[in-house]
Amino acid sequence: MLERQSVSEQVASHLREELKRQRWTGSMPGRDVLARELGVHGSTVERALQQLEQEGIVKKTGPGKPRVILAPGKSRAKAISVCVLLYDAVDQTDDYVLSLQYHLGAAGHRLTFAPRSMRDLKFDPERIGAMVKKQPADAWIVYSGSREILQKFIQLGTPTFALFGRMSGLDIARSGTDILSALREAVQRLHEQGHRKIVMLTRAQLVESGLGLTERTFIKALEKNHIPHSSYNLVGLDNTPNGLRQCLDKLFQLTPPTAIFVDDWMVHNAVQNYLFHKQGVDRHQVSCICMDYHPSFSWYQPQVPHFYWDPVTVVQCAVAWLKNIGHGKNVIRQKMIKAKFRFSP
Repeated sequence: MLERQSVSEQVASHLREELKRQRWTGSMPGRDVLARELGVHGSTVERALQQLEQEGIVKKTGPGKPRVILAPGKSRAKAISVCVLLYDAVDQTDDYVLSLQYHLGAAGHRLTFAPRSMRDLKFDPERIGAMVKKQPADAWIVYSGSREILQKFIQLGTPTFALFGRMSGLDIARSGTDILSALREAVQRLHEQGHRKIVMLTRAQLVESGLGLTERTFIKALEKNHIPHSSYNLVGLDNTPNGLRQCLDKLFQLTPPTAIFVDDWMVHNAVQNYLFHKQGVDRHQVSCICMDYHPSFSWYQPQVPHFYWDPVTVVQCAVAWLKNIGHGKNVIRQKMIKAKFRFSP
């Protein structure tokens, strides 16, 4: 005789299958959200979620908080105390950092920020290493670190995840974006449109420490399109409002560029603002290409030329790494998300 399931049991079965498909990671949607999606009463969803709790599939974290998703049949990873080292203190409000806070909190980990940023410590690997030794943390996430700083973390032997930064070829867990093919395509399209004075703005600290893969790819793309290049094409700027203005003033005083690459969406907006107010400059004649992605770009008309990728995927790589750390495994996962060049036709 077939046993008839109650509505809550049917809902629990449906949620169980969705979890197996990994539709959700980290935490479950709220009760009311699921109720609207499934067309059932909130109390029915609550009973289904309680059933999943009893099975060890999800865990309640407190009133009004989302349930954490656990791996069924496996021991739960312990909560990790993770410290985030930022490039600059202002990065604490960056979308990636806010997303990281949410997903790590939903997974039950304890996140703190290093008392001083890389900029505060003058990007000195030794000073940063001394701070790391004093900071109580099970693991570290380094946001946009230089090669020398990441090498210092490897030397220290502390579990470390590089979120963006100059990590190519290093034996370190990492995630970020592969923008090289998008960069080549962007330079080629600019060349086809008649641009010859193409400039890339990047952080002075990165230029001073030696050209990275992105900068070298940019130079090679200019050469491939037979565009002469010099120090004019690759400009290191002090990543501050005054530093940006001084850099742009110098550029437009000498040989005004017709295309500018920037590696940060906030810098992109600041450059556009500069072009709008700069006397003698037609901002419509200067293409500004953002090598960063921000959801607000979809609201722009015409479309902002930019590099696109799924930002959530980048953060989830760090969450998956910390889950392994919680199980006592420092797995060196290295996943780069391929970017695409988006532009107005």
